[in-house]
Amino acid sequence: MTRYNIDFVFRKAIRVLIITIQIFFVPTKVTRIRSLRSVMACGGWEGSVDSSQLEARLRAGLEADRRYTVENAAKLRAIHSAPTYEEFRQLVLGKAPLDVNNPPTTSEGLVQLWERLDLAERLELLRNLSPQATEKLAGGLVAGGLLGDAITTLLAFTPTVSDVVMVVNMLHALTLAKRFSLSVTLVCGEERWAWGRLLEKLQLALSERPQDLAEMNVTEWTLAQLKLKFNL
Repeated sequence: MTRYNIDFVFRKAIRVLIITIQIFFVPTKVTRIRSLRSVMACGGWEGSVDSSQLEARLRAGLEADRRYTVENAAKLRAIHSAPTYEEFRQLVLGKAPLDVNNPPTTSEGLVQLWERLDLAERLELLRNLSPQATEKLAGGLVAGGLLGDAITTLLAFTPTVSDVVMVVNMLHALTLAKRFSLSVTLVCGEERWAWGRLLEKLQLALSERPQDLAEMNVTEWTLAQLKLKFNL
């Protein structure tokens, strides 16, 4: 081997060593990634280390660092803002405390909240939503393929005037959602059965409180229109 080749190999080895130190000891994420790419570009570790595996391990380490930083910051905030342990835990996990009386205002946020709630909590959420928020939730549920889930949830309503009105308003909001007609064709099995039972339950409640419900604009005609639109 000539002196030129020896010097070249030596300089290359030193460069790889320096870059390796940067990767594992410099805390800046950008510097680490740039250093790793430099090693790959100059052919460092070629033939001895799988570069894709190394990059995967590096990125996993960076992600672990990021999670630690986020979680630690959340803990510090939660210590001063969470009145209960459960809310503290939710904040540390990066989740907003469940509050059906003060729900999110976006369609995406409402659907995410919906999926975290149990049956009783979902009904309580619907009771507290404004007409505009109800339409946003309905649109999000239909868009997310959760029309059948909404029907099954509504079946658990109590036969009070306020709950009947709530269910009718939610069903109407669902019919206004984009892709509603397509979503209806995908409802089958247990969810289709739930729709039949829901309609029967609404009709029974209407027969028992016709005057009270008529004052809230819920009549036989209202149910007939919903039955026609759902066509289940």
